[in-house]
Amino acid sequence: MSKKTLNKANLEKLGPEKLAALVMDLVQGSAALQRRARMELSAAQGPRDVAADLRKRFASLRRSRSYVDWRKQRALVKDLDSLVAQIETVIAPQDATEAFELLWSFLQLAPSIHERTDDSKGSVGDVFRHAVVLIGQVASRITITPQTLAERILDAVADAGYGEFDGIIPVTEGRLGRKGWSISNRSPRHGLIRPRRLQSWLRMRALVCHHHPQTPCGVPRTPPAQSSLPMWPMRRVTSIPTWPAIPQSS
Repeated sequence: MSKKTLNKANLEKLGPEKLAALVMDLVQGSAALQRRARMELSAAQGPRDVAADLRKRFASLRRSRSYVDWRKQRALVKDLDSLVAQIETVIAPQDATEAFELLWSFLQLAPSIHERTDDSKGSVGDVFRHAVVLIGQVASRITITPQTLAERILDAVADAGYGEFDGIIPVTEGRLGRKGWSISNRSPRHGLIRPRRLQSWLRMRALVCHHHPQTPCGVPRTPPAQSSLPMWPMRRVTSIPTWPAIPQSS
């Protein structure tokens, strides 16, 4: 093999000083490469620095409003992939709960990103689906209680307009345990709940039955169409009868 071939072994022979100079030349004028270089520098300092940089990047993505056309979408997907990879390789091995929180925050970026992209090929959605899989991998090691996790899943499903939290129930099954799964057999917390949250609870209950038909949910395996769930003003719900009956106002 030629000594001029561009590969890792030949580049290592250049030495750290020449490689550093080469990297500085390459990142000039490329915001994406600069972010990647800073992220690698943070990784060398430890997971805490990486987590701080990731949250800064999440905030930047959340604020962005410019439309990403097909020419720039590949770069966006690569950027999103690198964020998830940092969580998987740097944060998760050291702190599962922190990795879980970062992945959860990443999934919450989905609406703002989907609203300014045309993901007809599904490449953006694939990154978010991979994040759900990673949540399943770290879920067994997190310190969040099953009850709290169940409530967070309920809230997440309520806001998942792009299906970014689809699959979250089966991947967190082990961590939810019996106490967490009991949410499928009880009504939401007593008090004022909005129709959207009630619909979310019904949808989640149906998903539980779909993935776990042995669960005594008393609901069909397939949730009804969205249009079949009525939209009524905020009501005080004390119990939810067997599907598909509608709760009565107090």
